[in-house]
Amino acid sequence: MEQNKQAIPVFLSSDDNYVPYMAALIVSIMENTKSKVDFYIIDSGISQHNKKQLIEIKKKYEFNLDFFDVEKYPAAPSGHISRASSDRFLIPYMKPDLDKVIVLDVDMIALGDIKKLWEIDLEGKLVAGVPVYLFTDIKWIYEAVREVGMSPQHFYLNMGTIIMDCKQWRQKNMCDVLSETNIDF
Repeated sequence: MEQNKQAIPVFLSSDDNYVPYMAALIVSIMENTKSKVDFYIIDSGISQHNKKQLIEIKKKYEFNLDFFDVEKYPAAPSGHISRASSDRFLIPYMKPDLDKVIVLDVDMIALGDIKKLWEIDLEGKLVAGVPVYLFTDIKWIYEAVREVGMSPQHFYLNMGTIIMDCKQWRQKNMCDVLSETNIDF
């Protein structure tokens, strides 16, 4: 375990239905990562029993685990995406002391050290993630992208794995910007 270094902050979002997957993800991260990790769970309805089950994992691995009750935060601008997805836009406000975070879907397994994600240079961008090329031939996506003034090269980001510059997100008031646009997520 690295000493005297900032822990890698990882945000996950779940309800009771996805707790087993989240537990598997946490274990896979801890099995593959030497760095200290802090997990922040956006709680969309996790029972006390399942929270205790997640806390039990800490007996084998050293990490911090905090829960954020989604009901304590106003809904983020969402268009047609789920509350669970749009709540990611609020992460910079949930932990205002963090400048950068990793956000992961819980239905994944880490096969390598998460520090590799953490060390990615955002080069001044608000987020980094995995582009999705599956939709490149669909004309309506290009039209929607042009309407909001974006380049078709930057039109779709898989929200399952992102690195977020929280400091810049807050400085640019991105939740306000998103709520003032007509972007249909």
